[in-house]
Amino acid sequence: MNVLRSLLGRRPARERPDLASWVAGARSVLLIDGSGPGASPLAESFPQATVQRHETSGAPGLPFHDRDTRRLPFADASFDAVVVADVLGKVLDAGAAFDDVLRVLAPRGSLLLAQAVAPEEFEARAAWNAIARMRDLRHGWTPSSRQLAAQVSSLRLAAEREAAWDEDVDASSTARPETASSLALLCAAAAVRQQGVVEGGALLVQRRAWLLVRR
Repeated sequence: MNVLRSLLGRRPARERPDLASWVAGARSVLLIDGSGPGASPLAESFPQATVQRHETSGAPGLPFHDRDTRRLPFADASFDAVVVADVLGKVLDAGAAFDDVLRVLAPRGSLLLAQAVAPEEFEARAAWNAIARMRDLRHGWTPSSRQLAAQVSSLRLAAEREAAWDEDVDASSTARPETASSLALLCAAAAVRQQGVVEGGALLVQRRAWLLVRR
């Protein structure tokens, strides 16, 4: 409960914090990058990190669900820090994904989780996720801040640092050009409804970050 209260009790910051400084003492860093179209990729903040692009099929990486045999292509306890960026909205079973992340993390290592969160209100969250799916085929369902906080709390890791901030993403940017016309209509409808999803052609994205360590 303490983790839940701490994760939900902070007001969003205006700018993205210097996340690289959170793991500055780590000798080896793995970045699992699930960033989508139009987003500012975290990889540029971690130039020395080993980067594993997150895909939902084909390539080796995090399992998409509990029966997926894929694993990160690294030995156990290989990294002093693992950064997981915008991945949890692109896996079906977060527990299976976290198990593999923790497998490659050293016993005293740090897990830096950075994740976009969808609106709390259900209809707005459904619209947000529908737009995200049209922009990125890997997208499944991005949780709200409360849902994500519950997932993080279930890991039984201690939260050492946390932050929240807002970003505007070009709502028309897409990795699926075949959906462009449908995407434009959906974004226009979301803007008319004034759900806090699309404003002025921008998809409103709130991001959360936590630095987690084993207790």
